[in-house]
Amino acid sequence: MSVKTASFEKYKVEYYSRKTSDTEMVRIWLYKGYIDAGNIKFVKDGATLPDNSYATSQVSGVTKVYLWFPLSRFNDVITLLREEKPLEANFDTDTKDGWIGTVGSEAVGEEEGS
Repeated sequence: MSVKTASFEKYKVEYYSRKTSDTEMVRIWLYKGYIDAGNIKFVKDGATLPDNSYATSQVSGVTKVYLWFPLSRFNDVITLLREEKPLEANFDTDTKDGWIGTVGSEAVGEEEGS
């Protein structure tokens, strides 16, 4: 298993009212400082999810992870972004699975600080 990881600490949400693509509804841009670290896209429920992927910037050397979720998972993902830190996006190059999650582990009942 080869996993590509993009650490990030900032995000920007774009929620589309109308899009030329009939599937993409929301995009969350991920940033490490001011450097693009990838994005998370949400498609209409029932639509085929495109493949997750990654790229490495030739300029900055930063790994960028691109993940796809059904729109019904938006609240789960945005809650994770709002309430947890530090976070990372991951992509398994063998299985093409992708996920976001906390970096390391934390104590049960721990609240995040500002």
